[in-house]
Amino acid sequence: LEDIIDSLKRGNVFSLIDAMAILQAATVRFAEEESVNYVNAEPGGSVVVVGDLHGQLHDLLFVLKERGMPSDKVKYVFNGDLVDRGNHGCEIALLLCALKLASPRCVFINRGNHEEAFINIYSGFEEECLQKYDHKVFQMFQSCFDWLPYACVVNESVFVIHGGPPCDEGATVDEVRTLPRGAESARVSVDKRRVGWYKELVWSDPHPEATFIGSVPSHRGAGVLWGKDVSERFLQKNKLEVIIRSHQCVAGGVETCHGGKVFTLFSASRYCGTGENKGAILSL
Repeated sequence: LEDIIDSLKRGNVFSLIDAMAILQAATVRFAEEESVNYVNAEPGGSVVVVGDLHGQLHDLLFVLKERGMPSDKVKYVFNGDLVDRGNHGCEIALLLCALKLASPRCVFINRGNHEEAFINIYSGFEEECLQKYDHKVFQMFQSCFDWLPYACVVNESVFVIHGGPPCDEGATVDEVRTLPRGAESARVSVDKRRVGWYKELVWSDPHPEATFIGSVPSHRGAGVLWGKDVSERFLQKNKLEVIIRSHQCVAGGVETCHGGKVFTLFSASRYCGTGENKGAILSL
């Protein structure tokens, strides 16, 4: 893996054969996981949460250099939106899949709204795949993305999700854990109550100063804006303390709302090469 990283630093890309082999193996690996992973730091160790990277490989390589490669002492949760907009989505997704295969209990990847085919077609990742590989590889990325879990519970107290929690009053982590993914989605029926949860998990945003109760439709056209009462209810119901989510570029790389119970984490610094934002990670 160190050799792979050195090669990427020199501007090389994964070969077609390696890319296909990694994606095929990673898809199988993700399919073996449930829709929520449980991650605990080892004594003296940490769990590092990384927010949106959006194809900015230099940010990922900086994090790995500063915090170290995945190990029992340094576990990682990557919170979605690996690709699109930046120029190195293929390298990021393939490197993280390779790290997952090498250290499956030390690397966890949540699905974001940019791990969706129709978004990738319009936001740059499909074009990147076609420039570096071919349409078959793009389809293999999509098959892999379809099996990504939705969330992690870290240290039995922190809910890590790309967008937001389900807004249903009785929503539990266990119900998220059993949501179908990948090929299951076509053959496993979901009860009516949970039908819209996927969009909330990957698309929703917190409203920092909501005067409403519950949630309202989002300007994004998918997911919702949710209020402080939703955060408090979900955390209390599931005996958790904090929600870490990503999905929004914030100036300092991390911001809190809802009384310090919700963190928004974004790791792509100087977003798209023109932003003035910092990138951040959280160590738990």
